[in-house]
Amino acid sequence: MKQIAIWGAGNNGKEFYEYVNKTVTQVLCFVDNNGLLWDSTLNNVPIISPNKLLDMPEIIVVVCTVFEDEVLDQCKRMGLK
Repeated sequence: MKQIAIWGAGNNGKEFYEYVNKTVTQVLCFVDNNGLLWDSTLNNVPIISPNKLLDMPEIIVVVCTVFEDEVLDQCKRMGLK
C-alpha cells in the first residue's frame, strides 16, 4: 500500500483526501506551513510541520495548494525529492 502525505490542509487538500481515501492509498498525514494547524487533525489524520517529512524518506508528497510553486521551492530547499 502506498503511503502519501497531502501538502495543504485547506479546501484542496480536503477534497483530494475525500477522493484518495476511497482508494487503496493510505493518507499518513497532512502537511501545512501554518503552525497553528500542527499537532491537530483533519478527518482524524494528523497535520504536521513540513520539517517532519525529513523523517519520512519513503512517503509520496502530493501538493494540494494554490501555492504549488512556493511549496516545490520549499521542498527543494529542504532536500526533498
